[in-house]
Amino acid sequence: NSGWDEVNCRGNPTKSQLVNSFIKDLVKVECKDLGVKSQARRAMEFKEFLTLLKIIRKKGFGNGQSMKGQLKWIRMAAFLSLQWQMIARMDDMMHLKFTNLCSNHDFPFCLKCTIRWSKNTKEERSFPNQMLCPSNDPLLCPSLNLGIYLERW
Repeated sequence: NSGWDEVNCRGNPTKSQLVNSFIKDLVKVECKDLGVKSQARRAMEFKEFLTLLKIIRKKGFGNGQSMKGQLKWIRMAAFLSLQWQMIARMDDMMHLKFTNLCSNHDFPFCLKCTIRWSKNTKEERSFPNQMLCPSNDPLLCPSLNLGIYLERW
């Protein structure tokens, strides 16, 4: 937490007056849209996601695919539809196991799922069961896609 020592060039350089004035000038330039174009990623739009699922489904049931190849594409469709329903991050979904899915006794048409790898959770009670409801759209329905995957597997 020390400041910047101009004479000995020691301490925290972000506390330097020169660095802070440079950052202020840079912010002004960015506000005027004179800097480098933004490298920020944008979120995938719903239409793009549906198109991706259609392509995956076509690859999975296309001609000339081996059983192992079909299973890979069907698993990807199930994975993505489940991720969409859970509103989960990709890295959290990669840790999902079949043991995290179970039946729902209160609502037999739904499943329960627990994601145990969220970056913001620190203890077990932070992992509530989330309800997976079926969808009217067969592309987005996690129950249908998981059922197809399990049947093919």
